[in-house]
Amino acid sequence: PTDTGVDDNGEYDPSYKVGELMKALEARWNILFVPFQQLSLDETLLRAFGRMKFKVRIISKAARYGIKLYVVTDACTSYVLKVLVYT
Repeated sequence: PTDTGVDDNGEYDPSYKVGELMKALEARWNILFVPFQQLSLDETLLRAFGRMKFKVRIISKAARYGIKLYVVTDACTSYVLKVLVYT
């Protein structure tokens, strides 16, 4: 994506500002650790304030407003392999 957040396909990505950082972190995580056979997909809510297009509201959570993340982790060690932002 460019500075406007529009990728090559013409689709808008609201999380484009942190996209480069996430790609760099995930590349580093994959170099440092080889996962075991069992993986886990966790859903988490990162508490966030301010105006964002991808902020969600979940009443059942302690932090009711925030950024919803899907995190792929190794089931044995809880090591983070990939983070996906729900947009």
